[in-house]
Amino acid sequence: MADQRADRPAGRVVVAVPWSVDPVTAAGLQGRAGVEVMRGRLDFGRGRWRASAGHAVDAVRAVLRARRADALVLMTVGDEVLVAGLLLRALDVLPRRRRARLVVVDFLLPRSTAGRRLRRFALGRVDRWLCIRSGDRETLARTFDVTPTRTTFLPFPAPPPTVDDPRAATDAPGDAPYVYAAGNAHRDWPLLVAAAPKVRSRIVIMADGGHPALRDPLPDNVFRMDMVAPAAAREIMRAATVVAVPLIDTHLPAGPLVLVDALAAGKPVVATDVNGTRDYVVDGETALTVAPGDHDGLADALNRLLEDHSLAHRLADNARQWAISHLGTSAFVDTVLEEARRHT
Repeated sequence: MADQRADRPAGRVVVAVPWSVDPVTAAGLQGRAGVEVMRGRLDFGRGRWRASAGHAVDAVRAVLRARRADALVLMTVGDEVLVAGLLLRALDVLPRRRRARLVVVDFLLPRSTAGRRLRRFALGRVDRWLCIRSGDRETLARTFDVTPTRTTFLPFPAPPPTVDDPRAATDAPGDAPYVYAAGNAHRDWPLLVAAAPKVRSRIVIMADGGHPALRDPLPDNVFRMDMVAPAAAREIMRAATVVAVPLIDTHLPAGPLVLVDALAAGKPVVATDVNGTRDYVVDGETALTVAPGDHDGLADALNRLLEDHSLAHRLADNARQWAISHLGTSAFVDTVLEEARRHT
C-alpha cells in the first residue's frame, strides 16, 4: 500500500532537545514550518539518578506529544531512547495508530551492555541514527546490530561566536594568556595535569571536582573552576589563548562540543587523536593533535601555540573557515528535518 503521506506537505515533527543545546540551534528548529520543539528540563547541578529519572520522564512526554506527528526526533540522548523505543513499540500495535518515524541525533552510547536483548529490541524501533562521531556507527553495528544503512555521520553544529545570550554573564578567570579545557565525559584530566608543569602558561580547567586528578594539590599553574552554563563557558573559552581537548581513547561518547565551539570561535586548539576529535580536526591544518596518553607531546604542542603566534593564527583562521563551511546550524537543521520527513 502506498504511503498516504506521499502527497501531503512536509509532515509535523516533534523535536526533543536537551536544555544544553545552544539557543541558535533550538531557534533554528523552532522556526521551521511544522516543527514543535520540546526543551528538556534543566539538569545542571542535579545528581546522576535525579537527572536520569528526569530524562526518562522527558522521553515519555516526547512520545506522547508526538502521538499525532509524522516523526519524533530525540537529540543528545542516552537510555531515554530505550524508554521511547519501548513505548512506541507498544503504541504501534494499537488499531488505527499512525506510525511515527523515530530519529535519534547524537546517541550517548551506554557504558554497560547489560540487558542487551532488551536494548536491541527497543533500539530496533529507531528508523535513523545521526551520529556526531563516525566511530559511533561502528559501535552501534557491533554492539546493538544496527545496520550501517540506518546510520550516518552528521557534524555537530557550533553556534556563531557573536550570539547575544543573557546566560553568558560570568566572572572570567583573570586575564589571558591561559589554556582552557572543559568537560566531564571521558576527559583525560590526568594527562593534562601531568603535562601542566611543563606548560608555560596558566591552565583553566572547567570540570566537576570529583575526578581524582583534579583534587588538591594541583600544579601551581592549574586553576580548576566548577561547571557553569554552556553560554557562560563559551565566553571563558573565547577569552583563552589556546584550547586543550584532552580525551581518553574510548568508544563511549566524548566530545566534540567544546572542540566545535573552539573551532568556530577561531581558537588555536590542541586535541588528542581519538574518536571524539578525528572527524573535526586535521593535524597541522586546523589544530595540533597528540597521541592519547602522551603528556610530553601535549605540553610541547601547547607551548608551540602559546609562543608561535604565526602558527597559532594560521591554525585558528583555518579552523574558523572550516567551521563556517561544515558546522553551520542551518545545514544541521536541514539534515535533521530531511531525515525526519523521509518516507520509510
